[in-house]
Amino acid sequence: MKHVASSLFVVPVVTFALVGCGSADGDVDPYRDTVGDAGLLHFQVDSEKPLTQGENDLRISIREASTEAPFVGAAVHVLAIMPAMAHDAPRATAIEDSESGTYVATGFALPMAGRWYVEVTASRQQTVDAARFTYDLR
Repeated sequence: MKHVASSLFVVPVVTFALVGCGSADGDVDPYRDTVGDAGLLHFQVDSEKPLTQGENDLRISIREASTEAPFVGAAVHVLAIMPAMAHDAPRATAIEDSESGTYVATGFALPMAGRWYVEVTASRQQTVDAARFTYDLR
């Protein structure tokens, strides 16, 4: 019985500690990693600094999911949607292929605090895939 009671206490405490992301001033860790909806591409999103309200730059690494080969020469689009307000944010001012399979979205604006769904879509010839990432800005 002691083990059950202690487990009931430890699980919520550990879960609470793991869920808390970002810093006290509201900055949010930008790193996200997932395979796209179609299962064709592997997306990694990161930034040199935590995401904040206002303009941000995102580094997006895209690889073929089956081989991990860089997905070069793609058209990449980034869209942020704030579901609570039923609107999207302005698109990134530019998305450049900075190196093999890595794209940089500059001037990516998140104009207000709250939950944002960021969708990254990549396409080249017949290959199209998209991934969604959630960020909670405070």
